[in-house]
Amino acid sequence: HRIRPVLEAMGLRGVGMEVNTSGVMQLPGSPYPDGQILAWARESEVPFLTVGSDSHAPVHFGQGILAGLRLAAGAGWQSLTTFEGRRPAGSIPISEATSALLPAQQDSESGYDA
Repeated sequence: HRIRPVLEAMGLRGVGMEVNTSGVMQLPGSPYPDGQILAWARESEVPFLTVGSDSHAPVHFGQGILAGLRLAAGAGWQSLTTFEGRRPAGSIPISEATSALLPAQQDSESGYDA
């Protein structure tokens, strides 16, 4: 696949990536990139992974985050990177982030099972 050399270069250069969850509420109906690309990124030692909803309105804030966390975990990622001042500052286990969101997300994502 043509994306693999890009992922390998990202790993070598210390460039991270984001799971964008805006696709959950519109086409394609799921977060992106897909699970296969996330797995290749992990194999290529891409050092950072974040999950974001790409919201442009308050009503969209956080939509699909749980689906993005599940997708990342399914691709073998164990943690997300946190940032402060646009610099990596720490990490949080995906399992912890998922547990923290479950009560808040159940109603808003009841139609999606990652």
